[in-house]
Amino acid sequence: MNFEYNTEHLLLKPLNEHYARSVLAFYQNNREYFEPWEPARPDSFYTVSYQSKVLNYEYKEMLEGRFLRFYIFHRQEPLKIIGSICFQNILKGPYQNCSIGYKIDHDYVRNHYGQEAVACAISAMFHEHHMHRIEAYISANNTASIKFINKLGFTKEGTALSFAKINDQWLDFEQYALINPYE
Repeated sequence: MNFEYNTEHLLLKPLNEHYARSVLAFYQNNREYFEPWEPARPDSFYTVSYQSKVLNYEYKEMLEGRFLRFYIFHRQEPLKIIGSICFQNILKGPYQNCSIGYKIDHDYVRNHYGQEAVACAISAMFHEHHMHRIEAYISANNTASIKFINKLGFTKEGTALSFAKINDQWLDFEQYALINPYE
C-alpha cells in the first residue's frame, strides 16, 4: 500500500521520529494560528522529545491501520512542513469510516495548497484504504474551515453538542461527512 503521494505542487507523506525537529518547527511557527481551534497543549508539546514520541506512536498506529497522518511539503521546499492531514478513528469491517483533521501553515493559507492536499489524501483513503465514509468535526465558530470542507463536497449532517473543550470551554462542533463517490 502506498503511503506517499505527489500532486501538482505538493508531496504528502507520513513521518517517523527522525522528523521531530521539523514537526516541532511547524507547530512553533503556527502556535498562535492553530491554538484558538485546538485543545490545550501541555508545555512539553513544544519539545523535540514530545514530538518524537508522538511521531513514533503515530507511525506504529499507521502500520496497524488505525491512524494515518500525512505531512504536507511543497515540492519546491521539500524540507519544510507546510501542513498535515490526519485520519483517525479508522474503523474497518462493516463501517469503513474515519474522521479527518487538517492544518495548513499560516503562510500557505488561501493559495489552494490545502485543498490540493486534502483532496489527494481523501482520494487515497477512498481508493487505497477502502473507506466508505469520512467525517469532519469543525467548531461552529470556524467559518473558514466550514467553507473549506464544503468546497471539498462534504455535507453537513448536524451539530455535535458540547463536542470538544477548546480554550477551557465546551464547544459545539458541526458534523460533516463525505461518502465515497467511487463505490
